[in-house]
Amino acid sequence: MAAHTKVGVGYNIQVAVDAKHKMIVEQEVTNQVLDMGLLKDTAEPAREILEVGKIDVVADKGYFRTEDIAACEEAGLTPHVPRPQRGAAVKNGFFRKDEFRYDAKQNVYICPAGQALTPIREGKLRELKKVDYGNPQACRTCALHSRCTKDVRAVSRLENEDALDRMAERLKARPEILCRRREIVEHPFGTDQAMDEPGGLPHAWPPKGARRVQPDGACLQSAPGAQHP
Repeated sequence: MAAHTKVGVGYNIQVAVDAKHKMIVEQEVTNQVLDMGLLKDTAEPAREILEVGKIDVVADKGYFRTEDIAACEEAGLTPHVPRPQRGAAVKNGFFRKDEFRYDAKQNVYICPAGQALTPIREGKLRELKKVDYGNPQACRTCALHSRCTKDVRAVSRLENEDALDRMAERLKARPEILCRRREIVEHPFGTDQAMDEPGGLPHAWPPKGARRVQPDGACLQSAPGAQHP
């Protein structure tokens, strides 16, 4: 499994936990380093196993990617994933993107100073159309300039970012759902970790490939269910 410039022998185990019974209903062993791209692939089989039409899919910020959120909505899954605070603006202590309000009717962003940022250029990001919004004239004379940028500020928007806006509204209405996820998911993981220690199940999985390790993962993931009262 490659991570940045290093290569290590390991696996990425994905699980879906049913909130009602607090049991793992779906698991998959992969060689993919990041969780991004695995949200729908993990949630959709879980829905089929539970035999329900719609489910709330709650995950941590490691699963946050625009394409994945949109794909979940298209599949009838309702994603709830917190947006990670990253990028140059956050690193430099400037206003975050979520502090710029998007006005869909006008197709503009309203900055913290109340100025309208309009489309100024288009490009591509991961094969998605990307539009940058800005207002250079207002930016250069803005009283909040030092808190926003070193030059002229622009914020970008991807073609399917409406899905992120809808998700943000859901999280705003139900902020407790993220805390509930930790309560539900971390318990099975804690049980797995305890059983994977010396004296429990084998501490190290053999490096024989993700497909061949899949049965090992299934056995380990069944442990919380077996111990559940």
